[in-house]
Amino acid sequence: MKLRNAVIVAAIIAVLCAQANAATPLRFASFQRPASSSNFALYAEGWFSDGCYSGCGYTPYVGVFDDGDVAKSAQLMFPYDYVYSSGFWGTSPMSVSDAYVFEADDFRSTVYAWPIGATAYGYTIPQAGPPQATAVDPQGDLYVLTGSAQIAVFQPGSATAVRVITKGVAGATTIAVDSRSYLYAGGASTVTVYKAGATKPMETITQGISGVVGLAVGGRERLYVANLGTTAITAYTFGTTTPTETITQGLQRVGSVAVGPTGTLYAKAGYGLVTEYDKGGTTLSRKVSIPACCNGNIVVDPNDTLYAVGALASNSRELRIYTVPSQSKQWKRHLRSNHAYDLAIGPAW
Repeated sequence: MKLRNAVIVAAIIAVLCAQANAATPLRFASFQRPASSSNFALYAEGWFSDGCYSGCGYTPYVGVFDDGDVAKSAQLMFPYDYVYSSGFWGTSPMSVSDAYVFEADDFRSTVYAWPIGATAYGYTIPQAGPPQATAVDPQGDLYVLTGSAQIAVFQPGSATAVRVITKGVAGATTIAVDSRSYLYAGGASTVTVYKAGATKPMETITQGISGVVGLAVGGRERLYVANLGTTAITAYTFGTTTPTETITQGLQRVGSVAVGPTGTLYAKAGYGLVTEYDKGGTTLSRKVSIPACCNGNIVVDPNDTLYAVGALASNSRELRIYTVPSQSKQWKRHLRSNHAYDLAIGPAW
């Protein structure tokens, strides 16, 4: 009996140790999950232009840069003949899973799904209204927020929604999913939180919320909310609805927010400005100026390198992507095509 009990105790200890040592997924601004920390790519969605700004010369593309190296382009995809996207400050019209690049087209109320490594899209996902933001969970399921006040969820390879969320979605402008597949939807005065697989909110956050333009989830599932109305970032411990921190230092106008693998918080803090906060996201540690920045969102790769996009370089056919390693203040400029409005981290091409 003693031997049997000892075996049972040893087995329980082994299980607990395995759970304690399990790897915690890295968190990113657009909540994309790369294949591994050393095998990833930067995805940039945008369009070419001949210098006119309405009704002429637009060719949409998705540029893929191997291992986050924006000095060389691995692939340029041209999905369709016209694109219009609402992605500007904090929303993400493009998301990347381990298997697909999902690209939202407001104009056609459709999401295009590109298999990783393919040169043509694999299938389309028609939407009930213009898609405003997308997100992908750790299982690869796609979440699409549309202008018809709903969030539709699609499994990989399927154009049929497995569930549609409408409760608590009215007024939402951006969404995010954490490592446990909890869903967050932010709007003018609320952030609603949904358990994995749920269609009704488990809680609604109102304190500290004023015009949500960006969401990010960091270490220990801490939620960061960028509020345009108050020019502040509010932080919430998981399961609470009262902010534990309100960050205003260094912010001129808030937009996209991102959390690096070490817990460093980054924020698009105004035109031409990105701010960095120490682990835990409470103390301003650095301000970085970016010429002609920023359209679209900001993202952080597994090496804690931040990526931001410069504004349109008219007639120059240049895409200005700026990077900043966590140990350096030097931003690097790389030239590609001439406009991008969304970035994501995903598997290497």
